Amino acid sequence: MLSASLLVLLASTPAAANRERLTPAARAATRERLAGTLAVTPAAWNQIMGAGDISADPATTTTADLATSEIMIQASPATVFTAGDNQYPRGQIEDFTDPDGYAGSWGRAALKDKTCPAVGNHEYADPLPGPAGYLAYFSPPCPHRPDIEYAKTSDGYTIRTVYAYRPAPGSGWWAYVLDSQCTHPEELGPSCAQSSNQLNWFRTHMAAHPAKCRIVFWHHPRFGNGAPFGDDSAVYWLYAVAAYQGRVSLIINGHSHSYERFTSMTRDGAIDGSYTAPRSFTVGTGGAPLIAFSKPARTGTRYRDASHYGVLRITLGSGSWATEFDRTDGVVADKASAGC
Repeated sequence: MLSASLLVLLASTPAAANRERLTPAARAATRERLAGTLAVTPAAWNQIMGAGDISADPATTTTADLATSEIMIQASPATVFTAGDNQYPRGQIEDFTDPDGYAGSWGRAALKDKTCPAVGNHEYADPLPGPAGYLAYFSPPCPHRPDIEYAKTSDGYTIRTVYAYRPAPGSGWWAYVLDSQCTHPEELGPSCAQSSNQLNWFRTHMAAHPAKCRIVFWHHPRFGNGAPFGDDSAVYWLYAVAAYQGRVSLIINGHSHSYERFTSMTRDGAIDGSYTAPRSFTVGTGGAPLIAFSKPARTGTRYRDASHYGVLRITLGSGSWATEFDRTDGVVADKASAGC
């Protein structure tokens, strides 16, 4: 049996004290604050919602991930997406399953049972090989989607972080989740080179499944203003294949802890005046601490916000799309729409 003095010591440690982060009282207060706001308007059948950069280290005190998850709990979309860095600091399974980690916010059954995640660099920081905690926790990803199709290597090996699915059956859309870890720090992920296994699979899948509208998710954005990251050449071919070898309308990323919307952009970072290239969104506002922009808005930026947490709500129409940024203060910001 532990001594009384040791019990007092354990109760006073940060780990014990911070078990108050996602309590029922915190959930109730968050629910009450969001109730009745436009941000939690019930989702239509063809609306998906999500963000990246989600659950802070369980030893912290922030509840921003609880707030973003509560928006979706109340809106109840058919599909929840993530844009990587789902669990800080290293994406270990013990942090994913901690009641003060992902499990206590976005991991609640009402959301996890409909979540189609993307992997981020923090999952690759797991000391175990591969993004081990991510793969163990999201096993399988998209549990509600029977049509999920994994990428394969040339010799038949399954790339478990890369897959396709129908995000809103009946809308005609295909969704793709790619792995942008490539040559970034931490453990290396699958190659993002022009002739890489994941991009060869991506091309082949798009050719075999004709669709007017497609949406793609990966973690590291091709373009940025610095928060603290700028343009990322490591994902050049992910963007190029999406933009020019498939009918991809939307690209959704995280990594920069902010919200940013870009107009149609060429793979080299210029504005595409023909509007045939995708629109890109960075939505690193899922709950990890926000980071202020360190550079002026770059060419192509149409809206940016590094001051508010929130999720992106995407309406997948038949031949069109619409978006809005649903913030944790209940405000709906930055509505946009276009044809595919």
